[in-house]
Amino acid sequence: IVLAADAAQTLDLVSPPAAPDRLPGFATPIVLQSLWPEAQVVLNKSAYRLASGKAEQIPVWAYNFGSNQVRGRLQVTAPVGWACALPETVEIAPGGRTELPFTVNTGDPRGQLIETLRIHGDFGPAGKPVLSLRLMVPAAAASTALPEATQAPRWQPAISGGGQLAIKADQQLLIVDARCDGPDRWVFPTLPLNAGEVPPPTAEALGLSFTLVEGTGQFRVIFAEANGSAYVAEFIAPPRPGETLEALAFFEGAVHGSPWSKPDPNHRLDADQIRVIKVGCNTSADRVRFSFGNLRWIHSTSQPPVKAASTPDAKTSPESQP
Repeated sequence: IVLAADAAQTLDLVSPPAAPDRLPGFATPIVLQSLWPEAQVVLNKSAYRLASGKAEQIPVWAYNFGSNQVRGRLQVTAPVGWACALPETVEIAPGGRTELPFTVNTGDPRGQLIETLRIHGDFGPAGKPVLSLRLMVPAAAASTALPEATQAPRWQPAISGGGQLAIKADQQLLIVDARCDGPDRWVFPTLPLNAGEVPPPTAEALGLSFTLVEGTGQFRVIFAEANGSAYVAEFIAPPRPGETLEALAFFEGAVHGSPWSKPDPNHRLDADQIRVIKVGCNTSADRVRFSFGNLRWIHSTSQPPVKAASTPDAKTSPESQP
């Protein structure tokens, strides 16, 4: 940014915060670190994704950057109702590292989407290291269900080129079978929302149970606002063939669909302005089959708010999908 001469003097500047007082003591040579598979890292939330209701191994390592062998005790602080298994003591050679077998079972929690878990170490004179983890448990978050969203006739078929798309219901699931054609291949079944399905301002994501049956692709959700602007949100996490996952599509970080979308005056996706959702993928495959259900709005608080009814205003432009 280039300003005119002396223009900086007219700006309302805020001084940076003062540096905190230096704490007494020394830095511990003992370090606790968690090394997660990339597929479980939710980067834009600085969190790691867990399933709910089953035991999971969390990869944790203890390092000793000191010159003496150390022995210490370990303790876990976890949300209420979680069951954690971790060795009570650990020994680490000088310059060495030790893997800590650590198991977490969230049970069937009902709380925040993201919870904090901490591992505290006490190695006596060598110090007291702490590992703090932000863990995302999609099935545990407060949510508002969209029970009518699995009615197949409500979904409009949208597929690129001369492709063929079939959408049918199987109990509480939607089954999508797409045969793609042409160089630019995409499949995005489209749902105009009813008035009572519009999310409240505090909603932060769409959650759904998703199974990839056949094919490959970049799976995502497209949200269209009342003003016709559209935003693209990637799945968290990407599906693997034959595996059912609890997918999330966050509003924060969703990318405006320029140049095929109408412009948005405020340049952001507003939850209470969403009128259409499109669930699908961009693909290079000839055929893609997938199923999904349990659609719900994920809330940023532990209790979902009461929603005010809104009038849906749908816009679809499948010819120009990303």
